[in-house]
Amino acid sequence: GRNEEAEVQLRTALTAEPESYELAYSLGLLLAEMEKWEEAEHYLAIAVSGMPDHPRAAYNLQQIREFLQNRK
Repeated sequence: GRNEEAEVQLRTALTAEPESYELAYSLGLLLAEMEKWEEAEHYLAIAVSGMPDHPRAAYNLQQIREFLQNRK
């Protein structure tokens, strides 16, 4: 599907530009949409580490962490 294609494209782009926190953020959001929660958390954490003033990245990371915590 489209999400899978987008995932491949974002992973490829991130491999070429590992310091692109915007790409990490986009991939994290996409993975969350696909319910790949642990991977989404990983990429959003990378995004937040590189863009600490990005309010949506921090918010989305917190939401996923709360979801994962409540799932246990």
